[in-house]
Amino acid sequence: MLTRQGWDQDIAVTKSITDSLDLLVIDDRRFRKSAKLRDALQEGIQVTLLSHFIESNPEIAKSLKTKRSSGWLSFLP
Repeated sequence: MLTRQGWDQDIAVTKSITDSLDLLVIDDRRFRKSAKLRDALQEGIQVTLLSHFIESNPEIAKSLKTKRSSGWLSFLP
């Protein structure tokens, strides 16, 4: 669901660390054990937590709140 929301906002979404990656958005609950986080930091790629990314992108946050109200669980309070 979040991937589709990213595409709708013209954000390219990938599942791996690549040379063209500008920002890694990482699950708040999994950042401590993330090899992708380690790799991104070694490559100098910017990193943010999913909760911060959602709060900073109001259109995505609004859409996720709508989905959550119909049964979808999210990181939003």
